[in-house]
Amino acid sequence: IDCDGVIADFVRKVCRDTLGITGKLPKESDITDFEIDISLKRLGVTNEEWAKIEAEIKSPGWARDLGTYSEAWHQGGIARLTEVAEVVFVTSYQRESTTWVYDREKWLTSLFGDLFPNIKNNIIFAKDKSHVDGLTLIDDRVENVRVWEDRRNKPAILWKRPWNRNKSWNGLETDSWDEVIQWIKTGFLRPFK
Repeated sequence: IDCDGVIADFVRKVCRDTLGITGKLPKESDITDFEIDISLKRLGVTNEEWAKIEAEIKSPGWARDLGTYSEAWHQGGIARLTEVAEVVFVTSYQRESTTWVYDREKWLTSLFGDLFPNIKNNIIFAKDKSHVDGLTLIDDRVENVRVWEDRRNKPAILWKRPWNRNKSWNGLETDSWDEVIQWIKTGFLRPFK
C-alpha cells in the first residue's frame, strides 16, 4: 500500500502550507495533477512561492505531521485489511529531505504500531514500486499501478483521487477499503494468465 494519497493526506498539508506562504488556500479538488506544483501554479502560485512550499515539504518533521484519510485510519480500513492479507507499506521519499525516512517510520508507527509490532518490517521505501512483489499494489499514481501490473503480471489497484481522475487507466480502481477486502476474499486478485 502506498502512503501519500492513499493513507496520508499529503495534499491537505501542502494546501495548508500554501495558505501560510501565499495567502491562497487551494482545495483538494483543485489538485488535478499528480505533480502538485503544476496544479498550484495553475492556481497562481509563483515559482518563488513553490520553492518555499517545497522547502517546507523537505523540512525535518514534515512527514511526521501528516493527517490521514479517515477511511484508512479512523474508519479502520487498514485494520480490516490486515485480517485478510499481509499489509506492507511501500512508500517513496523526498530525496532532498534528510529526515523523511525517519519521519515516515515514526508517522506509520504512531498510527499502526498496535497492528504491526515490528512495523519497520512492514515498510519498504522505493521510488520504483514495481520492484516490490505482492498480491497487489494500491497506489494513487496511475504510472505506478501501470508499471507494477506490467512487471508483476498481477492486478494493481488505483486509489481514486482528484489528481488521477483524468488519467487513462483500464484496471481496477476504488476508494473503498471494503471493496479491496472483498476482492481479496473472493480471490479476484489473481495473476493474469
